[in-house]
Amino acid sequence: MTGKQTRSVRIEQPSVNKVTAFALGGLAAFLTLLLLTKIQAAGFTLFILVFLVAVFVYVYRAIHVEATATPDGISVQNLVRSADFEWSEVDVLAVIPTKSGSGTGVTVELKNGSTMPIEASWGPWYQGKMSAETTKRCERLIEDIRSMRRYDPQVDAPETPAPVDPVIVRVATEQDADLVARIFDAAWTETYSEILPGSLLLDRKSADDAQMLRELLDGSIPMAGSVLVERDGDVVGASVFAPTTSKGVEDYMEIFMLYVRADELGTDTGRRLVLRSFNEIRASSALGIVGNVYVNNRKLRSQIERMGVATKGETHEQVWYGVPVKVVEYSLTF
Repeated sequence: MTGKQTRSVRIEQPSVNKVTAFALGGLAAFLTLLLLTKIQAAGFTLFILVFLVAVFVYVYRAIHVEATATPDGISVQNLVRSADFEWSEVDVLAVIPTKSGSGTGVTVELKNGSTMPIEASWGPWYQGKMSAETTKRCERLIEDIRSMRRYDPQVDAPETPAPVDPVIVRVATEQDADLVARIFDAAWTETYSEILPGSLLLDRKSADDAQMLRELLDGSIPMAGSVLVERDGDVVGASVFAPTTSKGVEDYMEIFMLYVRADELGTDTGRRLVLRSFNEIRASSALGIVGNVYVNNRKLRSQIERMGVATKGETHEQVWYGVPVKVVEYSLTF
């Protein structure tokens, strides 16, 4: 963020991305000139020159992708297009996986339902093992933008306390088992009270869930884990995952539970919980993620599909606490 006078936040690629793009452009130019000295053909010369121009255009755009946020709106220039949006047009700035590759970046989601990725938030080659660091970088940039928009020029900035993010996402431990079980108990009732048989809700026992979670988080099951999301110190959502036993995806992790409280729907807590859970699973060296969702849970299914996660196979039946339930499986390969 710059000083009080300009009051803006700029999102641009890390320097390593710019250097890489410049190096690729130089290599392409060298190889092109080398071919021109070896092959003397008018048609080929024209083709190779057009190719070189295309490479230079791509490198130029790759180096200059960026976004600038001001109190009035945000300007975005990515590899494909440029656009200016007023904040009244913007629904949310979201940190989500990119649609291509394994990168993570900031996306401008508009109130009309369209989106525009800020590619400078991750860069064409800034992905894979750097995903967790990129996620933190993107979240810091969004918080900088929020702080910039909240800034009051009438208040002496040095005496104004820095804004505190009320939402914290963290990895759960064995000591959190009872806490996770309680949030699942509340979220289960809120989520399924109108779409599952009452007997299924009554038969669940929070104590049984807590014991199961302790066994899952005590380290005896490799790569098993849980993620909590808190708002102002209160746990409002959680996920639980472990190696899957499904056939054909033996090296995948399965998300067994992923819930946020009903009053958190529509906020960024669910998105941050999903993204942190994905990053924790990715860091475990799993090849991908699978998960089964109740077929009539339209809200969760819509959120998952909006992030580009596809269904796998047909609707099938599982037994939840002794009751047969129709579910659909989602699968994401890293």
